Amino acid sequence: MYNAVRIAYQILANNGVLLIHDHLKPKPAPVEIAFKNTESQKKFFKFAQEFRPRRIEYKEKNQRIKLDIADAVEFFGKYRSSPEDWGESMEETHLFFTEEDYQKMAHRTGFTIENVRKLPSYENKWYESAKGEIARDIEFTFDIECSLIQLVLKK
Repeated sequence: MYNAVRIAYQILANNGVLLIHDHLKPKPAPVEIAFKNTESQKKFFKFAQEFRPRRIEYKEKNQRIKLDIADAVEFFGKYRSSPEDWGESMEETHLFFTEEDYQKMAHRTGFTIENVRKLPSYENKWYESAKGEIARDIEFTFDIECSLIQLVLKK
């Protein structure tokens, strides 16, 4: 992403504008999840082993898994992947940068931030359905936030 923003800066005319609309990675925070069945537990361990964008660090304690919230939310996002889509989903992340990361990247690449708008969590049927399905198999007590950010960057 950094290279894409750097290249966009290079090819934009003076006063050109770059718009970014993307998912936000939550700020680091430890959370715990517990599995209600062996299938969901196996799926987590498979996810932790096969996820390519970053290493998933976790600790097992008293039948619970302690990990960073961004990794838990990423797992939840992959949880409903079909076996046919699993391999492809292990290659992608929807939670790469925090709001601060985006702001640092903008400044490092030479852009001026004209506007930043953080959008609330999803409020749609797909998200609520996914959240309900996950809760049937996995116990968690934290809010699954999937915030979006819109940035207007000017050269």
